[in-house]
Order: sequence, then C-alpha cells, then structure tokens
Amino acid sequence: MGDGGLKIADDSYVLRTSLIDTESEIYTMARWAKYLIKHNKKASIGCIIPNLNELRSDIVRIFSEVFSTDSNYPAFNVSSGDQLFDVPIIYSALAILQLAVPHEEVSIDEIGYVVRSPFLGGAIKELSARVLLEFKLRKIGNCNYTLSQLIYTFSKFQNVLNCSYLFESIENLFAIENEKKRLPSAWVKVFLKTLEVMGWPGDRALNSAEHQAEKQWISLLSEFSSLDLVEGKINYAAALRKLKALARKKIFQPQTTQPMRVQVLGMLEAVGLQFTHTWIMGLDDNHWPAAANPNPFLPFSLQRDLDMPHAGAKRELKFCQRVMQTFIANSSAVMLSYARLEADQILKPSYLICHYPEIALEQLNLAVFQFQAEKLPGKDSIEVFLDEQGPFLGEHEIIQGGTSIFKEQARCPFRAFARFRLHAENLEEPSPGLTLLERGSIIHKALELLWENIRSHQALLKLTDNEITNIITDVVRTAIKSCIKGRRLADGFIALEKGRLQKLINEWLIIEKSREPFEVLAIEKKHHITINGLPIHVKIDRIDHSESGHYILIDYKSGKTDIKDLFGERLIEPQLPLYAVSSDHPIHAISYAQIRAGEIKFNSVSMHSGLLPKDKTLDEIQWGEINWKQQLLLWRNSLQKIAQDFCQGKAAVDPINPQKTCQYCYLRMLCRY
Repeated sequence: MGDGGLKIADDSYVLRTSLIDTESEIYTMARWAKYLIKHNKKASIGCIIPNLNELRSDIVRIFSEVFSTDSNYPAFNVSSGDQLFDVPIIYSALAILQLAVPHEEVSIDEIGYVVRSPFLGGAIKELSARVLLEFKLRKIGNCNYTLSQLIYTFSKFQNVLNCSYLFESIENLFAIENEKKRLPSAWVKVFLKTLEVMGWPGDRALNSAEHQAEKQWISLLSEFSSLDLVEGKINYAAALRKLKALARKKIFQPQTTQPMRVQVLGMLEAVGLQFTHTWIMGLDDNHWPAAANPNPFLPFSLQRDLDMPHAGAKRELKFCQRVMQTFIANSSAVMLSYARLEADQILKPSYLICHYPEIALEQLNLAVFQFQAEKLPGKDSIEVFLDEQGPFLGEHEIIQGGTSIFKEQARCPFRAFARFRLHAENLEEPSPGLTLLERGSIIHKALELLWENIRSHQALLKLTDNEITNIITDVVRTAIKSCIKGRRLADGFIALEKGRLQKLINEWLIIEKSREPFEVLAIEKKHHITINGLPIHVKIDRIDHSESGHYILIDYKSGKTDIKDLFGERLIEPQLPLYAVSSDHPIHAISYAQIRAGEIKFNSVSMHSGLLPKDKTLDEIQWGEINWKQQLLLWRNSLQKIAQDFCQGKAAVDPINPQKTCQYCYLRMLCRY
C-alpha cells in the first residue's frame, strides 16, 4: 500500500482479493509466498488449495517457475504426491519393459518416448541422432511396431544415423528369453536384465528425487515378487500389467533435506496446522461451499439425519464455516482469493468471505513479482526489437523444396524461412489408414500411369468400357503398391482405396471424353529453372496439346480448389503460374483437375473460352481489361518478387490469411503469432 500501508510480510490481517483466472491466482499466490520468504525470515507459509489433486501439475509448474529465478531461497513442498507410475524415471522403465512384450505391438508414441528418454544408456552422446531417428520413423507412417519389426526398421538407418548404442541395445532385447510362464519373482530378474540391456537409468548423474524414485522402484519390484503364492506362473505381458497396476497405486513424494517454509496443501491436510501466513485460493461461490454429493447407495434422508459428509447443502456450509474459522485462528495473516472467470463463466466471491476487507492486487506490494512483470528475470535490462530479416541466401547454400518454396513464401515469409532455411520439420502423426498426402500421391501416380498407356483423346474414345475398367484396375493397383512402400496396411484399407480410386478415375475419364481432341504431350515432366537467382526443380503434372493448337497446363488436385487463388497481389497458389511462365511451350490455359468425390471437375482459366469444359476467361475472373500475355507477365513479376524476398532472407511473420494459413501450421510454437 506504499509507505505506512499494509506490510504483508509483518502485519496481521485477514483480507480477500480476486484474480482474473485460476492460473493468475496460482502465480500470485506463489509470488506472494516468495516475497514473504525474502522479507520475513521467520515466516512459515501455508498455501491451501481445495482442489489440489486436480491442479497439482499446474501448481508444481508455476511454483517451480517462480522459485527457480533465485536459487538462494528454499524450495517449496507440494503434498499429495504423484503416482509412482507417472514419475519420469519409472515411466521410462515401464516403457522399456513394454517394448519387450513378445509379439505385442507398441505405439509410435511410446517408441518415441523410449528413443528420446534421458534414462537410456548413450542418451547424452546420441541425443541429436535419436531425435532424428524418431522423425524418420514417424515419416514411414506405421502406427505400431512389434520388437522384431522395430529391429528390422532400425537396421535401415544403421549406416545413416549414429545410434549404435541404441541399435545394439534394442537388438539385445530380442535375445532375452521371455516367452515362458514364470513366477512374479522370476520375472523380476527378467525385468532387471531388460533394463540393464537398455542402460537404464542412463549415463547422467541422477538428482535427489530420481534417486529416491529408483529406490521406490526396487521396493516396488520386491512387493511384486511377493505375489508368487497369489498369482502363480504367468506370462510376460500379464506380469507387466500387474507391475504397472502396483506402480499406479503407489504414491511417490520425494523427501528433501532442507526445511520447507512453503507448504502447498489440500484443504483437509491443512486443518490443524499453524502458519504465520496463509493463502487460501479457490473461494468462489461456485466451489465454496461445494455442492452436496450424497452417497448414492444410502438413503438420502438417513444421511441428512445423521449429518453425514456431503449429505446436503446445510452440512457443507457448516463444515466450510468451521474450516475457515480454524485456518484464520491458526494464522496471524490470511489472504483469501478467488478467480473471477472460469472458462466463460463469471464467478463471484463465496458468501463465507464477502465480509472480509477486499484488497487490490497492486496493494499487495508485489510489483516485482506480478504475473505480467516477472515473466522474464531482469526485464528492465531487456531490449525488445522486431527482427524479420534473416541472412541472404548463400552462394553455395543448398535449398530443397521446389515449388513449395514459392507457396510458403507467398503465404507467410516466416514459414518459408523456417522450413527451407532453418529446416524446421513437423513431427508426423502416423495414421492407421492412408493419410491425405498418401492419397494424393496415389491418385497422381495412377493418372500418370493411365496417360502413359492411353496418350490421347482419340485413343481414349476407342477403348471399350471393359478395356477402360481393366486399365484403371491395373494402374490403381500399381500406384498403391508404389506409393505405400514400408507401410503395413490392413487388406481392408487397401481394398477400400482401390474401389474409391477406380470409381473416381472412371468418372474423371467421362469428363476427359467430353473435351475437344487433344494429345498428352508431357506427363510428370521434370525440369530445372531459376527465378530471380533462386534455382528450383519443378515437376509439371501434365501438358496437353489440343487439336486447335493450344497448350494446356493441368495440375491434379484431390482437395478443393479455387481458380481465384491464382490472382491477387500475393499469390495464394503460385504453383500453376510458376509452371506457366517456365514452360517450354506457350501456355494458353491452366487448370486444376479437381478429382474429389462429388466434386469432379476442371477448374480453369483460359486465353479463349472453350479450351476446357466450363473454363473461364480473364474477363470473367478479375476486374480490369488485361490480356493473356499481360497476365503471364504479371505472374512472372510476382514470382520474381517472391523469389527475391526469399533469397534476401525476408522472414516476416505475415500470414496472407491468418485464419486459414495459421490454423494447421505446425510452426506456431516457433513464430508465436
């Protein structure tokens, strides 16, 4: 409160305050506790939270962030420990054991956790290579692996990645005998041997909490061994399930050697304890008193008559009143708080705290430690500036990405810079079926094979329905086989995809038959071009030469298309314009061949109408009079500007359409837009 006002470290008081939400409430409580430790060396502090179990992970994270900014202060203690199962070093051990279950598949997420775990031998030396290994493993696209399948897949990377320790450890797992049934005590020896082979608990020195967890692990295995008389002989999978169940029941709370002046407690745990300073949070009218929750297996009237816990609203009110009186009596200074907002719901203070004086957050004298102010230590010395300029493209810098470079640079310069200069790649999320990208690749390959066989409009018209069906069946089968190498897909998935593609391509050929006569001049044509100093490789899906002498550029799309994306100050879709200005032939029409169930069509813009079914001319698409030659020049200038910006390192976070461009962007954690 300033000079002569409230001294929160020394004065006696009972006050209430409000914060915008629960996270702000926890941050403020943590900073208040830290402030007290600094200014009152005799203070013992209780931070009391009614729903501690629900908020425990957030509380540990926030308190750790607040107290870690100064190592001179003692740590805090949060009661209600974690399940032993969830402690990282133990979870890592159980994940390793799961990997060795005979003939059982393990998810790619669990495999990734094991590969990246710091509790494996060689983790420090091979860290970068192991992260890259997971990236490549996810790229393959399989959701699950057995141990033998994993060993076979890893063998493909042995000469590419420096993960020799990991590869050798995984291979040695396969040699451990775990097929026969054993008593639990015998399985303990197998479990320990399995962990030893993988180098658990790792090469680095364990901290105090990890050492304690390791001791708890030994105690857990000892408890598991005592199940011999109860369980008898069981297989490996059943033994591991029993061990996991025991780990979930065991609560782990690391002990500390130094006294903890800040105790974070649940409501019932704190009853009867004395503190010099107490903060109680979560005291809004929605949660305090809590709603009645009578036992459903006993008569409600009986529970009310006997005044049983949670029997009714009256009983809950009396309980909360007694608890509040106890806390206030056992502490010289008490702060009571509530959050004003929970999701979209506006909250008010509980009836039980309304009569206490209210204090604003600013009056607590926590200016240094406020939620907004202490996000970064030493904030006053930090200079903030906007850096949107990366280094120019080096003369010998190798850039891969093709037309995607132009597409990303046009949509958001930072995204292009991050992908193609920083090589920031997304971690794939494998799918049990075919991904959209795989489906697009398959249909491209099938149409490539189809037109290599047919070649012209005239040849298409000569084919009978049976001949077309046979050709489509052959190209679809070959395309699927070619595009899913390394994927393990159920026969049902493949059969469904074959049927879907055969139907789509058959419908597409009906549209192709309605066109004026043409010859397929080029299919998946590759060539190297340079736009304003940026060298790229392009691959054009198809170029047709019509009977009237026009050259038509076609790009296959399995998703929705909009021809208007080819126009505007910033090209949303620069791919077709790039092909048009770099083609060896004078292009007279460009078109998306949209091959999508229920929406099969040409989406085209042409020099003259009638070159393709339902095509549009420039006059129909944009304002102003402009001819085809001028449009090609506009595209070239726009593409040259995109190439120039990329080569000069322009990396502004400037999405062309934030809602669409950013919605599925995997770089949000990097750009923080």
